[in-house]
Amino acid sequence: MRWPLLGHIGQHRRVLELQGEGAPSRTARRLALEVAAEAGVDSRLDDFAIVVSELVMNAVDHGAVPIRLVLSAGGCLFVSVADAAGGEPVLLPASATRSRGRGLALVEDLSDRWGIVPLNFGKVVWAEIDHETTDGSS
Repeated sequence: MRWPLLGHIGQHRRVLELQGEGAPSRTARRLALEVAAEAGVDSRLDDFAIVVSELVMNAVDHGAVPIRLVLSAGGCLFVSVADAAGGEPVLLPASATRSRGRGLALVEDLSDRWGIVPLNFGKVVWAEIDHETTDGSS
């Protein structure tokens, strides 16, 4: 099978295996901002940090650890989170009364593209965020 996300791996990237303990979301956000800074990206950093955090927390809460995190900054800011749990995450309708379950709604709102790739051993949830670099190009 051809890996569907291979074309998104830019020059500036990190690949990391995360466990459920500690602060995996905080670690992922920090690495995401490092990758973006190395690539000279200075726009949409908050969006990228939130999307990365939500995808990691979704995998930790509902998936199977360890999870594999890929962060990349090239033509776009890219994140993918792979875990070994079956089934697909569910995008829940907006609710003013629910305190949890808003993660994928945030991912949908803040990213330009996102999706789910089912695998034989689990799934990959990915997102892309278009950006501009410090020289003004996108």
